[in-house]
Amino acid sequence: MKIQVKHLQVIGALLFIQFYIIWTLGFINYVPQLYNYDILRASAILLAVGLLMMISKYLINIINNATTDKYFRALILIYAATTYYITYNAVIQYYQLNLDVSLDTATYMQSFASATLYHRFFSSFVAYTFFFNHASPILFLIYPLYLTYPGITTLTAIQVILTTLPTIPLYKLGQKLFNDRKYALATAIIYLIYPWTTTYLTGPFEVVVLTAPFLALTLYNLYMGNKWGYWISLTLMMMTIEFSPIIGIFLALYILAIKLDWLKTKQRITLSTETLAYSIAWLITAFLMVYYFSHGTINIFQNLWGSALAGPLIGMSNTIAKALFHLASQAKTNNTIDPQTPINATNVAITLMNNVMTDFNTKVQTVVLLMAPVLFLNLAEPQNLLLLPWLYAALQTTFPPYYIVWVYYTALVAPAIILPAIWALRRFNMNVRKRVFIAILIVTMISFLFLNSLSPLSSIYFNNAIPNPLKPATTPYNLALIQLNNYIPPNTPVATPATAVPWYSLTRYGWGKHGVPFFGPNNYTQYVVYSPLTSTGYPYNPDLGQFEPYIFNDGAWLLAKNYNGSVIRLHSFNYTITITIQPITPGTHQYTIALIPNGPTTMKLNIQYTPIEAIQYATEELPQITQQPQGIEWRSTPINYQITSYYQTQINI
Repeated sequence: MKIQVKHLQVIGALLFIQFYIIWTLGFINYVPQLYNYDILRASAILLAVGLLMMISKYLINIINNATTDKYFRALILIYAATTYYITYNAVIQYYQLNLDVSLDTATYMQSFASATLYHRFFSSFVAYTFFFNHASPILFLIYPLYLTYPGITTLTAIQVILTTLPTIPLYKLGQKLFNDRKYALATAIIYLIYPWTTTYLTGPFEVVVLTAPFLALTLYNLYMGNKWGYWISLTLMMMTIEFSPIIGIFLALYILAIKLDWLKTKQRITLSTETLAYSIAWLITAFLMVYYFSHGTINIFQNLWGSALAGPLIGMSNTIAKALFHLASQAKTNNTIDPQTPINATNVAITLMNNVMTDFNTKVQTVVLLMAPVLFLNLAEPQNLLLLPWLYAALQTTFPPYYIVWVYYTALVAPAIILPAIWALRRFNMNVRKRVFIAILIVTMISFLFLNSLSPLSSIYFNNAIPNPLKPATTPYNLALIQLNNYIPPNTPVATPATAVPWYSLTRYGWGKHGVPFFGPNNYTQYVVYSPLTSTGYPYNPDLGQFEPYIFNDGAWLLAKNYNGSVIRLHSFNYTITITIQPITPGTHQYTIALIPNGPTTMKLNIQYTPIEAIQYATEELPQITQQPQGIEWRSTPINYQITSYYQTQINI
């Protein structure tokens, strides 16, 4: 059996590697025939199969445990249901054309599209390469997994599955702590329901979110004595974002401060030293990687938005980087401080204090909300060292996303609270351990219900209405706008509202001849997507004068450049709008209701005034319109009325 597993792992490794060989040979045009979407996708599927074969030993172990242990089987079912629920709720945000998730996710989709179709090294509308701003080699692992079935759902599912993945091995940690399968199940679940493990998963896809599961797995393997697992998890964490190595540096100090039954003092010092050296090497690599791909225009310390210490760090590190890359003459780095100018320590200290006091109450609230669900038990562990990088970034910045607990940057700190809090239970005898654990479980559950954005009851905390589960997930007008992508050639540039950019980024990237501009069309644009019934995100000018109506779909328009054919109507149009007149004054009022297809069009307009007893009721049917409008704009004859309240208008076409 062991030999068979070994063979599977070797074959899996070969299948895993083959994708990168095929992609590289095709990408650099050494073997152009390999740079084909179907070939790359088939190769990516083989990579996924190879990955499963490489971890077949662990998969077999999971299957065996699920077969023999009903509590572990229950955990697998809970995990599967949870990942489905979270993925569903996350994907719905894109169907609702939510600006908060659209652009960041589109950055990754465009990066993958450019690498698959256009010989571009992960390009997007942000920069010519993703590594211009961030050191995230984890993209090379996410990319082939995404390519197996490209789309928003796949990208979201990858993020959700990876983020919640530590739930499964934590069952084993629970067994070690309690020697009881019920408590082992609860230990795994407590990680899943800790509010700050999953609350940001309804947001955009972000590589920084992937720091959390790999940090959690690093700590888990450290506690359990799995040295190989520790180094693999630590490496994956380093690959997520340029600041992960800083967490690794403090992890090295944490190892020195704790006692582990599988490490003697000398071994602990050795592991700490190795971790420290490894983390510093990764930090230097991340710094040089971004500096290289940005041609000296970006320093990773610039990504510490609002930091008082960013300037001095940039000034000092740029001097070294320029010397290494010989970019002193041509680099145009955005220094906030001249490296030749002496640093004024007093000014830096004053700025630092001012930054700390900025929105200080919110920062304190965030720290409390992070630790309260575990009853501050994490403070019993010297893991406070792991909190220092995040506390530095959060407390001394003026950039709110760094210290607002519901934003995805919380992923950098959440595992450093929940994992050590669970591990700290070993300090108590078994009876006290179980009682404290039950108390934490109850508080964590309550916190999840009222603080996690995935819980409907969180609406109470935010003073919002509790969502109605029977309410449609999105509107037909949003769907109509999304569906228009099916009628555009996949490599053709199209202008679309910012809220819909991910849907049009599956096969496009950037702003140019294969781009998706979202402020309005540019010189490359061939198609324009527009709907007056959906949010645009940013000011969006569809430039109706240059583009002619091509397709009309339930309120959404697809406009084509130099199109002179008849308008294609995909669906009929039923639209209801409520307009409030404020202030109510005598005279004629004109309101834009909706953009309707270029004539001839038959339209029925029903106007209902409420309250009925206080106003006149009118219904007017407009005859068939034979006059062609100018452009795509049409105006009906103004309706004269007297009104003392508000009215509803319904259009049926």
